[in-house]
Amino acid sequence: GDASFDLTSDLLHVGNLVLRLDPELTGHTETINIGVRSEGGPDRLGLRIDVENVAAVAHAEIRRLFEEPVWDIDVTVPHYRWPLRDGDESVEIHDLNVSSTGRLAAWSLDVSGDVDAPGLRRLSVGVTGDGNPDGFKAESLRAEGADLAVTGAATVVWAADRMLETSLAIARLDPRFLLPDWPEAYPIEGAVTASLDEEGLKISDSRLVVPRVGAELQVQGDIDQVDRSVLGVMRWTNLRWPLDGDVYDIKSDYADVRVGGTFDAWSVNGTIELGARDMPEGIFTIDGNGDRDAARI
Repeated sequence: GDASFDLTSDLLHVGNLVLRLDPELTGHTETINIGVRSEGGPDRLGLRIDVENVAAVAHAEIRRLFEEPVWDIDVTVPHYRWPLRDGDESVEIHDLNVSSTGRLAAWSLDVSGDVDAPGLRRLSVGVTGDGNPDGFKAESLRAEGADLAVTGAATVVWAADRMLETSLAIARLDPRFLLPDWPEAYPIEGAVTASLDEEGLKISDSRLVVPRVGAELQVQGDIDQVDRSVLGVMRWTNLRWPLDGDVYDIKSDYADVRVGGTFDAWSVNGTIELGARDMPEGIFTIDGNGDRDAARI
């Protein structure tokens, strides 16, 4: 690189730096070339970063360098392909835009772009939120495409009491990218609310619905690492397969199954209405218990 300094003017320095990242370091098939240009004065630093291989450009301005720095950052990536380790598949990002303003004590982040992932048709994604040294609160999460339409919010805390909390509304989910035999025009709707922290995992008010046939699955759960307890409830109505047509291989009009206890001594009980093509419908009662090593039903 190179740099020049002028101590008699408001422009303190101009610098240029070139970085080359070896494929062994990045996992990519070719060397990544990064150019950094900086210029600034006593109370301001301007940066431009160019990543040659992917035409990515980042502009940044940092002010109040010797007090509490304040920044404005904008990043654009027209196209980026990230190869996955297994096979030749990859995740591709298109028209990625990232902007952030603020200071360490209070900053904002806005991300938008399109994503191509194996098995999924293109998704338009977005994240908008605010952060601080303790964590980040995403006021808006969005993913929309032919296979999926989800909105929601999330909070991440990475300070002493680490925590992840999210609430998602699923307007449309086409499971065919995971289940090829799932019939067309039978999308899933629903909602998921969950939290994960050092004490455990909680799932509340979570449900999946296939509106066209009235099928619904409800799940609630609480796994507590402190007192090593577990509590779970699963209910469903109008489940059947296949979904399309009047003839089914298996069906269950309703079920209510509950699990409770501790990791070392838990019990399960409930009822399931079940029928199959070659079996008359009946009600099965579940009563069992178990521990870490075995289950008895």
